[in-house]
Amino acid sequence: MPVCKEDNGKTIKITVGDTIIAEETLSYDGDDNPYRVYYEIPEAEVNKAKEITIGDETHSVVRVRFESNKQDQESARLAGGLYTARPYSSNAQITEITSNQGEISKDGDNFILEIPTGINLAELDFTLADKMGLLYMDNVLINDTKTQTVRLSRGLHNHSLKSIWRRSHNI
Repeated sequence: MPVCKEDNGKTIKITVGDTIIAEETLSYDGDDNPYRVYYEIPEAEVNKAKEITIGDETHSVVRVRFESNKQDQESARLAGGLYTARPYSSNAQITEITSNQGEISKDGDNFILEIPTGINLAELDFTLADKMGLLYMDNVLINDTKTQTVRLSRGLHNHSLKSIWRRSHNI
C-alpha cells in the first residue's frame, strides 16, 4: 500500500475482519515518495470472506479497517489506490492442448502434435490448471483464452511453452 514519507512518525493499525495485521509507526529513510509497504492478509480471514453481487458479478469481500494506533493521533494516510493480491494457485501447468489438425499426445510434461505433411497452419487451444495463469509461447505472452494459429513448415518444429501462475493484482 502506498504511503508518504511525510507521514513518518505516524502510526497505523490495520484490521482485516477480526485480526489485527499491523500496528506500527511508519519510519522510512529511502528515496521513494510515496513508498510501498506490504502486509499479508491471513488465510483464515480470507476464508471468512462474504459473497456480494454487484450487477452480474459476484465478489468475495473481507472488511479492512485503517486507523491510528494511538487514540490522540491522526493515522498515516494512504497515498493513492489500495488493492490486494492473492495467489490463486501455484499450479501453472498446461493441462490440455487441442488442435484442429493432427493428433496430440502427451509424454510427461511434453505435448506432442503430429500433423500430416502439407498442412501449413494449426489452430491450438490451451487449458491451464489455473485460469489466472499466464502462458508464453516462444517467450511471447499469448492469450490462452483465444485460439492460437501456428504457422508450420516442413521438418520438426519445437515451440517453447511456459505457463506461470500470477497474482490477480499487486499490493
